[in-house]
Amino acid sequence: MAFEPKLFHFAAPKRLHALAGRWAPRCGWLALALLLPGLWLALVATPADAVQGEGYRILYVHVPAAWMSMWIYAVIAFWSFVGLVWRTRASYLMAHALAPSDEPGDGPRSAGTPAYMAPEQLLGLWRDFGPWTDLYA
Repeated sequence: MAFEPKLFHFAAPKRLHALAGRWAPRCGWLALALLLPGLWLALVATPADAVQGEGYRILYVHVPAAWMSMWIYAVIAFWSFVGLVWRTRASYLMAHALAPSDEPGDGPRSAGTPAYMAPEQLLGLWRDFGPWTDLYA
């Protein structure tokens, strides 16, 4: 039982917020320090493909983005499981913070290619957009 207090030490949102406030700037600078050389290597230093040409380089961006989105969904599932089992508020906050949202305060997001969007969606008329609109207009 000596391990239990350390296990739930950051379960309180106040302590978790303090920890995140200390680590967020460091993690942001580390991500930037790794992202810039990685993008340079992928998009500039790598030679073009013999058959597909320059268009092949999109794989260096697309595949890691797809893997990152799958990883984030797995982390959401983990925090949701922790919240269900131990009923900690911080785990629900983590899952909610990682989830893509369509909250009213977040503003409208476009979903899809503009050529295939409903005109209401393309123009940002979100109250007129719904199941009744022609999605392939």
